[in-house]
This record gives sequence, C-alpha cells and structure tokens, in this order.
Amino acid sequence: MKQSKKAATRSPAFYILYFIFLMLLIFLTIYFQNQDITEALLTAVTVAAAFFVGIPFTVLIHEAGHLLFGLFTGYRLVSFRLFSLILKKKDGRWRIGREPAMMAGIAGQCLMTPPRKKNGDFPYRLYNAGGVILGLAVSAALIVVSLLFCRSFQLYLFLLVTGAYGLIVNLFNAIPTSGKHVVNDGTNARAAKRSPVTREALWNQLEYAALQAEGVRTREMPEDLFFLPEAWALSNALTVTEGMMLLDRYEDTSAYEDARGTAAYLLENARPLLPIHRASLTAEMLFFELILRGDPHEIARLYSETEKNLPLLKNHASAYRTLYAYHLLSSGDASAAADALARFESLAARNPVGTLPDRDMIAYTQMLYQNKKEG
Repeated sequence: MKQSKKAATRSPAFYILYFIFLMLLIFLTIYFQNQDITEALLTAVTVAAAFFVGIPFTVLIHEAGHLLFGLFTGYRLVSFRLFSLILKKKDGRWRIGREPAMMAGIAGQCLMTPPRKKNGDFPYRLYNAGGVILGLAVSAALIVVSLLFCRSFQLYLFLLVTGAYGLIVNLFNAIPTSGKHVVNDGTNARAAKRSPVTREALWNQLEYAALQAEGVRTREMPEDLFFLPEAWALSNALTVTEGMMLLDRYEDTSAYEDARGTAAYLLENARPLLPIHRASLTAEMLFFELILRGDPHEIARLYSETEKNLPLLKNHASAYRTLYAYHLLSSGDASAAADALARFESLAARNPVGTLPDRDMIAYTQMLYQNKKEG
C-alpha cells in the first residue's frame, strides 16, 4: 500500500473529526430532502458501517491478491500485515501478533521471498499487480451484487459504498505517481519495467527482507545483494532503497566513513526522494557528523531537521539511537539521552536482530563519550 507525507504527519483525531463531519453532512442532506429523521439516521449509520468494514476489508483483499499471485508465480510468504496485526514465523511456527509498521501510513503489507532468478530475471509483474487485480475484481463483484440482487436499501447501500471505496482505492493504487510523496504498486511496476537495475534492486530487497525475517544480520547476507546504483538510476524508491541497504551493511561492519559517504551520495543524487527516505538519511548524517566530524554548525542544522522529521521516524529505532548520540555527545542533556535510549529499547524489542548494528553504534558512541570525559 502507499505511504504519503501528509498521512504521516496528521494525527488520528484529524481523521475521526473528518469522518464525523462527513456522516453529519450525509445525515443532514437526507433529512432536509425527506424530512424523515429515521431514514436519515439509518442512511448515515449504514454509510459509516460500510467505511468501518470497507477500509480493513479493502486492505485485506488487496494484500491477499499479492499473496495469491505471488504463490502462483513461485514466491514464499514471509509476513502478512493488516494495520498493526502481523502474521509471521517465530520459532518455526506461524504466529499472529501486534507490531507497528516502520513507515507511517502503511495499512497492509504482504512480504514474500522471490523465486530464484532465471537468466538474470524473475517474475515480478503478477506479484506486484496481484493486489490491484483481486481488489478490482472483488470490488466490482460487490457493486454488481448491490445493483442486481439487493432488495434491502441498507444492504444495497452498504455493499455499494464498500465496493465503490475498494474500486477507487485500487484504481489509485494502479495509477503510477511521480514518486515524490507517494509510491504505489503502479509506480513500482513502471519503474521495474523500465530498468533492469530497478528489477535487480526489487529482487534484492525481497530477498533482504526474507533473510532479515529469518534472523540473518546484514553483514552475514550474500555480498551480491548490495550495490550502490549509479546516479542516473536513482530515480525511484526501489533503487534508493537498494542504496540504503548498502548503507545498513556498512553500518553493520562498522565502516562508518563508507556509510557516511553513501548517505551523502543518496541525498545528493536521488531524485525524487521520498520524505521518509530523506528523513532517515538526514538522521544518519547527524549520527556520522557526531562521531566522525563534530562540526557544531552542521550538527545543529542536522539536528533541527531530524527533530522536524521525527513524526516520520517515530517507529525507527535508529532515529532514537541518533538522538541518544546527540544528547550524549553534543547537547549534554542526560535526561533527554536517557529518554532517547529508553525509546530505542522499546522499538528494538520488536526487531532484535535488525537493531544489532544500532547497539554496536550505541556502544561506539558510549566509548567516544568516555574518551571525551577522560580526555
């Protein structure tokens, strides 16, 4: 599903108030037309129920489409997410638990391991398009049933609104965006079709996610999963993510100068760059400035940007590792450093293996702090 800058910065209260306003508008419109308060109330309640059911239903069907078409083309399931609920293997068994998504705005996600490449290529079209295909089919079926077979007005309205919502969401998911603020299935399909570099990046990311889910550290993964795309290729989120994977590998091998160079390269050359990627890279640059350069003006600039971007990074343990380093090495605010470390620990508990490099970086930060105190 897609992720947007605006969705990441608005609170749930905004959407609740917006929804209440919409229901009130429907109620008043029906009432002033018919002067029947019961009919107006039933209509508003039916539409509200359609949205309450239709939103998670649409997400579920969309992600199920990715799953079905992925299985059909040789993929294996890694995890299946519906809002904060996630199905994934733990200790060799499939379990359902709660785990907030790393990126704000993600309603659903179906991660799968890709099949082995044949002649340097792999099937990606049906897996990528499966969500839209099944979503459109089910939504159209609901609309047809509502129009042809429903005798009850409330059931007719419920199915029609649910189907119409699903139709609109999946159509928008199929239409490619510019990639500046929102990335959807259509955007990824277009990018993969245009460039073999992007297809390689897509395969690498799917394999990376699968290995990470199995508890493999980045530094232990096959080296050929990682490369830094040339500047001309950094035109979509898939190739940018490939570069960020290389950044993660450098961090996991304590090659901090190389990691800093990679982050700077991506910030300079990636066009477009999603807000979440820019926020994450800026936070990493702050960390590297703290441990490698120490320029107070640059640290102040990067810290200001990171603080501003914190709503986007609220589920990123690495952001709080960086804030811990800032307060320990720069601001000297022991209380803020303790708060940042506590938040890091809370987030790291959800992804113990993925945050092991961050723990190494925290240990390195603490060593620098001790040296500074003793020196």
